[in-house]
Amino acid sequence: MTVPVRHSEPDGPTIQLGVVRIRSIGEEPAGDPLVMEQGGPGGSTIGFFPNQIRKLVEILNQRDIVLVEQRGTQYSIPWLDCSAERNAHNIAVAKGEAEDDGSYLNACKADWDAQGIDLSAFNDTENAADIYAAVAALGYDQFNYYGLSYGTELGQHVMKAAADHPDVLRSVILDSVVPIDIQDQPLKDRIASQALRTMFENCAQDATCSQDFPDLEQKTLALLEQMNVTPVVVTATLPSGEKLPMPVTGSDLFQLMWSNLYSRQTIRQLPGILDTMIQKGDFSWVAKQKTEGLALTPGGMAEGMHLSMWCPRLGNEPFLGTDLFAPAYPQANIVELALPDYARRCQIMDVANAEAADFVYPDADIPTLLLSGAMDPATPPQYGEHVAGELKTAYAYTLPDAAHNVMLDSPTNCALNMAVAFLADPSETPDSSCVTDLKPVFARRVTPLDEMTFEPRTVITGVTASVPTSFADPQGTGLYSDPADPINIPTGLVRFAVVAADTVDAALANLTDSTVIAEDQAIGNYRWKIVESSAMMKGVIARGAATAMPDGEHYLTVMLGAPENSADAIFATLLEPILSS
Repeated sequence: MTVPVRHSEPDGPTIQLGVVRIRSIGEEPAGDPLVMEQGGPGGSTIGFFPNQIRKLVEILNQRDIVLVEQRGTQYSIPWLDCSAERNAHNIAVAKGEAEDDGSYLNACKADWDAQGIDLSAFNDTENAADIYAAVAALGYDQFNYYGLSYGTELGQHVMKAAADHPDVLRSVILDSVVPIDIQDQPLKDRIASQALRTMFENCAQDATCSQDFPDLEQKTLALLEQMNVTPVVVTATLPSGEKLPMPVTGSDLFQLMWSNLYSRQTIRQLPGILDTMIQKGDFSWVAKQKTEGLALTPGGMAEGMHLSMWCPRLGNEPFLGTDLFAPAYPQANIVELALPDYARRCQIMDVANAEAADFVYPDADIPTLLLSGAMDPATPPQYGEHVAGELKTAYAYTLPDAAHNVMLDSPTNCALNMAVAFLADPSETPDSSCVTDLKPVFARRVTPLDEMTFEPRTVITGVTASVPTSFADPQGTGLYSDPADPINIPTGLVRFAVVAADTVDAALANLTDSTVIAEDQAIGNYRWKIVESSAMMKGVIARGAATAMPDGEHYLTVMLGAPENSADAIFATLLEPILSS
């Protein structure tokens, strides 16, 4: 869709925005769609929500969903991306070859200027006008709006623009709420500390978590202090494959903990991850995080759009908000690093400050549902309550088991069901009874290799083998791992399969670029070919074994996977007991 750079100048320069309409699957859908917008600012709406489509079925039973790519993000023209330059700079900083001064942005800014891009037009007001333009272009008379994170700030500007479009905006859902009048960045240490305290408190109140990880808060703070005195050195892997030793302080670890509180799934694992560091001195998770941090790929945050939206606001919001939060942990240093970094990059962007009207709340009376997660490290419940107090018809709820992205990342459908009911009739107070019984769920302690025991199981039809007692196959597909941490697989995983193949090499063909470990080794009652490959997944070593089945037409394959830094120990523990059984 082509829209004016400035909607007040309809005959002036234009930009293009990707628009996706997902048709309702209902027999009699409502005529007013739900427009859904991503956060960041700078995240791709079209790149995010289609991946959540299974969770949106109940909404699609009611109405269409419309995704409008925000100006400057990935599926718009221009795309204000600077990820390649930033990634190269981050690697140079990590290797000690450059200062962390934001200078990479100069090249991107020069390119945008050379294209004649008016960065000051990439703002909340024009972004909101794009939404109305898309709705009109698609032929809808009314629409509902859902915003996530920065999308909630945009949503408040969509509500402000409703005065120019009477009876067009029917209802609004704000998920993980950003207030338009609070100086957010200086509060990051307090907000992050509150989220971590809430997680620690939830763990202490959970019978399993408190038993597996007693006194976790005190032990974690002691670890942070120890690391601030004596940093831990981990080895990160650069995209080139080069290994890079990186010192990690307690403040560095605090930042990693904070950034991982965005995901409810990671929160579930975090007590066990911290316990592994505290009890075992195993910082492989930190090494993985550092490696991923140096592997930024295009398609993530559009930095030019992010800064064009953020820089005019930073430090100009009228409300400080410090009285909303308790003091931060002394180990927190997000603000110390973030504010100077933003200041340097905003100076390069050179975008004018926002006007006072940008910080004024909407006057339109639009029914609004506000959702907050109790463990949200960026948009805490106080923000939702604060914004609700500024709106005329607002229903604000905090879900105790949620973090960021409440509706789509919560472990239950409570928030989603509330949203569906609200969209059906925004004039009715949503039924929030499902919130009452919600409790966070934490993963159990991962059984370490030196405590592992094995037991025989029918792993797939017709095949019995010994597997670690602590492993489970929740989907019944022959894929076993410790359910306490199936993402990081700190003690590995094993997959059993029977494949039709003419040769043992064909049976192991999916392990590409492999090295032969054993050509015809007798283990237990069978003879195995064993190969190893690092090409299956970044940071993971796969070791596969195959043996002929009695029918002469099939092979049993046993595939083990392990993090590369602990693969030898995992294979030494798992391979022989499994194959010999």
